[in-house]
Amino acid sequence: MTKSISLCLLIIMQIISLLLFSCGNEESKTCPWEAVTHSELVVIDSIGSMTDPLQMLGIVVGSIHHPDGGLLVLDRISNNLRLFQPDGEIVVLAPEGSGPGCIQRASEMVIAGDQILVIDKGKRSILRYSLSGEHLGIDTPTGLFEPYGIFGFANGDILSMVLGFQMSEADEVELFIRIGQYNDSLEYSTEYFYQTWLPPYNGIYSAISMMRYCSSPDGPVYFCPDLSEYKVIILGADAEAIGEIYRPDIERVSRSEEEIEAIRQRQQERQGNEFLFQGRNDPNPYMTLIQLAGTDSLNRLWIWKLNDISDGYIRLDIWTPEGELVEQAEIEWKNREPVAPFVDSGGVLLKTTEEASVVRIYEIVYSPAS
Repeated sequence: MTKSISLCLLIIMQIISLLLFSCGNEESKTCPWEAVTHSELVVIDSIGSMTDPLQMLGIVVGSIHHPDGGLLVLDRISNNLRLFQPDGEIVVLAPEGSGPGCIQRASEMVIAGDQILVIDKGKRSILRYSLSGEHLGIDTPTGLFEPYGIFGFANGDILSMVLGFQMSEADEVELFIRIGQYNDSLEYSTEYFYQTWLPPYNGIYSAISMMRYCSSPDGPVYFCPDLSEYKVIILGADAEAIGEIYRPDIERVSRSEEEIEAIRQRQQERQGNEFLFQGRNDPNPYMTLIQLAGTDSLNRLWIWKLNDISDGYIRLDIWTPEGELVEQAEIEWKNREPVAPFVDSGGVLLKTTEEASVVRIYEIVYSPAS
């Protein structure tokens, strides 16, 4: 990006452990994390404006680097897909509307193989575009339960979580979630995680709201069953556990009874007649500790430690597919608007959260230490 550019439900997100990252014998329980190489992140540009309609951002539900340069942005408010090019030009690839290739109610976006995929809740379909933005006219109907949390594989398949229902042996409506690899017809070829619930679906929201996963185009799949723990399982091509990422020096942080009750009240106010909330859904007694920021061009996983922001820095641990912590990257963020980091094969982005006064996306340059 150049200086000319001024930079629903969360319902679907829970194997064995193999310790690949070892820090010595039993006598030493504290790993020398401070010895890990540190690298600096620096803001080089940003997009987002309160005055220019073409640059104005509403609710960004997807922002990823385009393979040919520039930044793809999917906006739920304007309901369009834009390409912010490196020379400063902004191109609307998919406009709002009900016609072919137009977007009605965008929710997610990903690049899978040589296609840009957009999940449209209004059309209940996955819209498909070429990398140049041409609508391919081969949209995939999603039905009642569209995929949630999508990542693209090099062969065009996606890694996603799907909610569905089936009849149990007792003739009850059984809900299930499946994290898997899906083709362009939404048929799964590999199942990474599967769980079912019977009426009244006790704990379904609580159980899956803390799950996260991600993958680079070439794998492996990184799966975190519980974001309140610094623990991520590394899954291979056949869904076997091939390693684990773990920081024993970072402990869980308990929520107070007041915080738990406040979360419970917010859930009850939102639930309405939503069947997923019919059962009891107790909040996690621990705070969210980490987030999976994404994977880079070397298939390395970047993990954001949420407690680090308290001292004015955003710090990320960088792990290899073999489960080795090889680097830590940080950026000073004192007295600035709240942001969340996102990493893909094109680099690092910081996107403002709902608490920010202006929606912006920051382009970051990453300087690995020599």
